[in-house]
Amino acid sequence: MDILTLRAETKKMIENHLLGIDPEAIKLIQMVLDTKRAIPIKAILVHMDEFNLKQFTNLEKELIDELMYRYG
Repeated sequence: MDILTLRAETKKMIENHLLGIDPEAIKLIQMVLDTKRAIPIKAILVHMDEFNLKQFTNLEKELIDELMYRYG
């Protein structure tokens, strides 16, 4: 997956699992969309652990694996 696709899919995952629940979801999205920064997957996973109520899809699990490989 190319980096722009990774960023778009990560944004979508945050919107699906954290937006409206986590007060810092918008800040996480801004960090993901900032191309000068690495995708903060560890911070995202901490927030997911604290606020997420939904199960991850197989595609989201693959995305997390890819992000952990690249940035973890």
